[in-house]
Amino acid sequence: MSVYPVSGTGKGTLIAILFKEHSEQTEQTGIREKYDINQTAAQRITDLEHELQVSQNDLRTTIEELETVNEELQAANEELLTANEELQSSNEELQSVNEELYTVNSEFQQKLDELTTMTNDLSNFLSSTMIGILFVDSQLNIRKFTEYVGREFQLVNQDVGRPIQIFAHSFPEEDIVSDAQNVLKNLVPVDREVIGMNGRFYTMRIAPYRTTENSIRGLVITVIDSLGEGSEHTENAQ
Repeated sequence: MSVYPVSGTGKGTLIAILFKEHSEQTEQTGIREKYDINQTAAQRITDLEHELQVSQNDLRTTIEELETVNEELQAANEELLTANEELQSSNEELQSVNEELYTVNSEFQQKLDELTTMTNDLSNFLSSTMIGILFVDSQLNIRKFTEYVGREFQLVNQDVGRPIQIFAHSFPEEDIVSDAQNVLKNLVPVDREVIGMNGRFYTMRIAPYRTTENSIRGLVITVIDSLGEGSEHTENAQ
Protein backbone atom coordinates (compact mmCIF):
# COMPACT_ATOMS: atom_id res chain seq x y z
CA MET A 1 0.00 0.00 0.00
CA SER A 2 1.21 3.50 -0.86
CA VAL A 3 -0.17 6.88 0.20
CA TYR A 4 0.35 10.04 -1.90
CA PRO A 5 -0.89 13.58 -1.51
CA VAL A 6 -3.04 14.88 -4.42
CA SER A 7 -3.11 18.53 -5.35
CA GLY A 8 -6.59 19.98 -5.85
CA THR A 9 -8.93 22.83 -5.08
CA GLY A 10 -10.75 23.34 -1.83
CA LYS A 11 -9.83 23.68 1.79
CA GLY A 12 -9.16 20.02 2.60
CA THR A 13 -6.12 17.95 1.65
CA LEU A 14 -6.64 14.99 -0.70
CA ILE A 15 -4.61 11.83 -0.53
CA ALA A 16 -4.45 8.79 -2.81
CA ILE A 17 -4.12 5.32 -1.35
CA LEU A 18 -2.84 2.68 -3.77
CA PHE A 19 -2.92 -1.02 -3.14
CA LYS A 20 -0.57 -3.09 -5.24
CA GLU A 21 0.17 -6.77 -5.13
CA HIS A 22 3.89 -7.46 -5.23
CA SER A 23 5.67 -10.58 -6.31
CA GLU A 24 7.62 -12.66 -3.83
CA GLN A 25 10.86 -11.22 -5.12
CA THR A 26 9.67 -7.70 -4.52
CA GLU A 27 8.48 -8.53 -1.02
CA GLN A 28 11.76 -10.17 -0.25
CA THR A 29 13.88 -7.36 -1.58
CA GLY A 30 11.51 -4.64 -0.33
CA ILE A 31 11.57 -2.76 -3.69
CA ARG A 32 8.46 -0.61 -4.38
CA GLU A 33 7.22 0.89 -7.70
CA LYS A 34 6.09 4.50 -7.71
CA TYR A 35 2.72 5.35 -9.50
CA ASP A 36 2.51 8.86 -11.05
CA ILE A 37 -1.20 9.74 -10.84
CA ASN A 38 -0.68 13.24 -12.26
CA GLN A 39 0.76 11.86 -15.48
CA THR A 40 -2.12 9.39 -15.80
CA ALA A 41 -4.69 12.10 -15.23
CA ALA A 42 -2.97 14.37 -17.74
CA GLN A 43 -2.94 11.59 -20.35
CA ARG A 44 -6.60 10.89 -19.71
CA ILE A 45 -7.43 14.57 -20.08
CA THR A 46 -5.48 14.68 -23.34
CA ASP A 47 -7.37 11.66 -24.65
CA LEU A 48 -10.70 13.19 -23.66
CA GLU A 49 -9.79 16.49 -25.30
CA HIS A 50 -8.88 14.61 -28.49
CA GLU A 51 -12.15 12.71 -28.43
CA LEU A 52 -14.00 15.98 -27.82
CA GLN A 53 -12.21 17.58 -30.76
CA VAL A 54 -13.11 14.64 -33.01
CA SER A 55 -16.73 14.79 -31.83
CA GLN A 56 -16.85 18.52 -32.48
CA ASN A 57 -15.43 18.01 -35.98
CA ASP A 58 -17.98 15.27 -36.67
CA LEU A 59 -20.75 17.48 -35.34
CA ARG A 60 -19.58 20.40 -37.49
CA THR A 61 -19.48 18.15 -40.56
CA THR A 62 -22.96 16.83 -39.78
CA ILE A 63 -24.29 20.37 -39.37
CA GLU A 64 -22.76 21.40 -42.70
CA GLU A 65 -24.30 18.37 -44.39
CA LEU A 66 -27.67 19.15 -42.82
CA GLU A 67 -27.41 22.76 -44.02
CA THR A 68 -26.60 21.52 -47.53
CA VAL A 69 -29.52 19.11 -47.46
CA ASN A 70 -31.77 21.88 -46.16
CA GLU A 71 -30.69 24.18 -48.99
CA GLU A 72 -31.34 21.42 -51.53
CA LEU A 73 -34.76 20.76 -50.00
CA GLN A 74 -35.54 24.47 -50.11
CA ALA A 75 -34.47 24.66 -53.77
CA ALA A 76 -36.56 21.56 -54.55
CA ASN A 77 -39.52 23.13 -52.77
CA GLU A 78 -39.15 26.31 -54.83
CA GLU A 79 -38.99 24.23 -58.02
CA LEU A 80 -42.08 22.35 -56.89
CA LEU A 81 -43.90 25.62 -56.27
CA THR A 82 -42.88 26.86 -59.72
CA ALA A 83 -44.01 23.59 -61.31
CA ASN A 84 -47.30 23.83 -59.43
CA GLU A 85 -47.85 27.37 -60.72
CA GLU A 86 -47.06 26.24 -64.27
CA LEU A 87 -49.41 23.29 -63.86
CA GLN A 88 -52.15 25.58 -62.62
CA SER A 89 -51.56 27.90 -65.58
CA SER A 90 -51.62 24.93 -67.97
CA ASN A 91 -54.83 23.73 -66.35
CA GLU A 92 -56.43 27.13 -66.92
CA GLU A 93 -55.28 27.10 -70.55
CA LEU A 94 -56.59 23.56 -70.94
CA GLN A 95 -59.92 24.59 -69.50
CA SER A 96 -60.06 27.50 -71.93
CA VAL A 97 -59.20 25.20 -74.85
CA ASN A 98 -61.83 22.74 -73.63
CA GLU A 99 -64.45 25.48 -73.67
CA GLU A 100 -63.40 26.45 -77.20
CA LEU A 101 -63.56 22.81 -78.27
CA TYR A 102 -67.02 22.53 -76.77
CA THR A 103 -68.12 25.56 -78.77
CA VAL A 104 -66.54 24.22 -81.96
CA ASN A 105 -68.08 20.81 -81.32
CA SER A 106 -71.51 22.38 -80.92
CA GLU A 107 -71.07 24.26 -84.19
CA PHE A 108 -69.77 21.11 -85.85
CA GLN A 109 -72.75 19.13 -84.58
CA GLN A 110 -75.08 21.77 -85.97
CA LYS A 111 -73.32 21.63 -89.36
CA LEU A 112 -73.44 17.84 -89.23
CA ASP A 113 -77.17 17.92 -88.60
CA GLU A 114 -77.62 20.29 -91.53
CA LEU A 115 -75.46 18.07 -93.73
CA THR A 116 -77.42 14.99 -92.65
CA THR A 117 -80.65 16.74 -93.56
CA MET A 118 -79.25 17.75 -96.95
CA THR A 119 -78.01 14.20 -97.54
CA ASN A 120 -81.40 12.78 -96.66
CA ASP A 121 -83.09 15.28 -98.98
CA LEU A 122 -80.71 14.42 -101.80
CA SER A 123 -81.11 10.68 -101.23
CA ASN A 124 -84.89 10.98 -101.30
CA PHE A 125 -84.71 13.11 -104.43
CA LEU A 126 -82.40 10.69 -106.21
CA SER A 127 -84.50 7.68 -105.24
CA SER A 128 -87.82 9.24 -106.29
CA THR A 129 -86.91 11.07 -109.49
CA MET A 130 -87.34 9.52 -112.92
CA ILE A 131 -84.09 11.15 -114.02
CA GLY A 132 -81.10 8.83 -114.13
CA ILE A 133 -78.05 10.44 -112.51
CA LEU A 134 -74.62 8.85 -112.28
CA PHE A 135 -71.67 10.49 -110.48
CA VAL A 136 -68.13 9.33 -111.31
CA ASP A 137 -64.74 10.63 -110.19
CA SER A 138 -61.86 11.72 -112.41
CA GLN A 139 -60.83 8.06 -112.87
CA LEU A 140 -64.40 7.20 -113.91
CA ASN A 141 -65.01 5.26 -110.71
CA ILE A 142 -68.63 5.22 -109.59
CA ARG A 143 -69.37 7.56 -106.66
CA LYS A 144 -73.16 7.65 -106.52
CA PHE A 145 -76.12 6.85 -108.72
CA THR A 146 -79.91 6.87 -108.75
CA GLU A 147 -81.98 3.72 -108.95
CA TYR A 148 -83.30 4.79 -112.34
CA VAL A 149 -79.88 4.93 -114.01
CA GLY A 150 -78.76 1.87 -112.05
CA ARG A 151 -81.11 -0.24 -114.14
CA GLU A 152 -79.64 1.12 -117.38
CA PHE A 153 -76.06 0.30 -116.26
CA GLN A 154 -76.98 -2.81 -114.24
CA LEU A 155 -75.57 -1.32 -111.03
CA VAL A 156 -76.07 -2.28 -107.38
CA ASN A 157 -74.95 -0.47 -104.23
CA GLN A 158 -71.85 -2.66 -103.92
CA ASP A 159 -70.59 -1.28 -107.26
CA VAL A 160 -69.72 2.11 -105.73
CA GLY A 161 -65.98 2.64 -106.18
CA ARG A 162 -65.70 0.40 -109.22
CA PRO A 163 -64.80 1.75 -112.69
CA ILE A 164 -67.66 2.37 -115.06
CA GLN A 165 -65.70 0.68 -117.88
CA ILE A 166 -66.46 -2.81 -116.55
CA PHE A 167 -70.25 -2.39 -116.70
CA ALA A 168 -72.50 -2.96 -119.68
CA HIS A 169 -75.25 -0.43 -120.36
CA SER A 170 -78.51 -0.27 -122.26
CA PHE A 171 -77.21 1.98 -125.07
CA PRO A 172 -75.29 -0.30 -127.45
CA GLU A 173 -74.69 2.39 -130.06
CA GLU A 174 -73.02 4.76 -127.59
CA ASP A 175 -69.39 4.78 -126.43
CA ILE A 176 -70.09 6.42 -123.08
CA VAL A 177 -66.58 5.78 -121.72
CA SER A 178 -64.95 7.54 -124.68
CA ASP A 179 -67.37 10.47 -124.38
CA ALA A 180 -66.65 10.72 -120.65
CA GLN A 181 -62.90 10.78 -121.23
CA ASN A 182 -63.28 13.54 -123.82
CA VAL A 183 -65.38 15.63 -121.44
CA LEU A 184 -62.75 15.23 -118.72
CA LYS A 185 -60.08 16.30 -121.19
CA ASN A 186 -61.89 19.22 -122.85
CA LEU A 187 -64.33 20.15 -120.05
CA VAL A 188 -67.03 20.58 -122.70
CA PRO A 189 -70.37 18.88 -121.90
CA VAL A 190 -71.86 16.35 -124.33
CA ASP A 191 -75.62 16.37 -125.01
CA ARG A 192 -77.29 13.94 -127.40
CA GLU A 193 -80.33 11.79 -127.92
CA VAL A 194 -79.66 8.08 -127.62
CA ILE A 195 -81.71 4.95 -128.24
CA GLY A 196 -81.94 2.27 -125.60
CA MET A 197 -82.10 -1.47 -126.15
CA ASN A 198 -85.83 -1.21 -125.40
CA GLY A 199 -86.28 1.09 -128.40
CA ARG A 200 -86.98 4.18 -126.33
CA PHE A 201 -85.32 7.53 -126.87
CA TYR A 202 -83.36 9.20 -124.07
CA THR A 203 -81.57 12.47 -123.61
CA MET A 204 -78.06 11.86 -122.30
CA ARG A 205 -75.82 14.56 -120.89
CA ILE A 206 -72.23 14.16 -119.70
CA ALA A 207 -70.90 17.23 -117.90
CA PRO A 208 -67.96 18.06 -115.60
CA TYR A 209 -68.59 17.87 -111.86
CA ARG A 210 -67.52 21.25 -110.49
CA THR A 211 -67.04 22.09 -106.83
CA THR A 212 -67.81 25.45 -105.25
CA GLU A 213 -64.09 26.24 -105.69
CA ASN A 214 -64.57 25.59 -109.44
CA SER A 215 -62.34 22.53 -109.41
CA ILE A 216 -63.21 19.44 -111.47
CA ARG A 217 -63.86 16.33 -109.38
CA GLY A 218 -65.26 14.00 -112.01
CA LEU A 219 -68.40 13.86 -114.15
CA VAL A 220 -72.18 13.87 -113.87
CA ILE A 221 -73.98 11.61 -116.36
CA THR A 222 -77.73 12.14 -116.67
CA VAL A 223 -80.19 10.05 -118.64
CA ILE A 224 -83.78 11.27 -119.20
CA ASP A 225 -86.55 9.27 -120.85
CA SER A 226 -87.95 12.22 -122.75
CA LEU A 227 -89.56 11.15 -126.03
CA GLY A 228 -91.04 7.70 -125.52
CA GLU A 229 -90.93 4.91 -128.12
CA GLY A 230 -88.82 5.17 -131.25
CA SER A 231 -91.84 5.09 -133.61
CA GLU A 232 -93.57 7.79 -131.61
CA HIS A 233 -90.43 9.91 -131.75
CA THR A 234 -90.30 9.50 -135.52
CA GLU A 235 -93.91 10.63 -135.89
CA ASN A 236 -93.28 13.66 -133.66
CA ALA A 237 -90.22 14.54 -135.68
CA GLN A 238 -92.31 14.50 -138.90
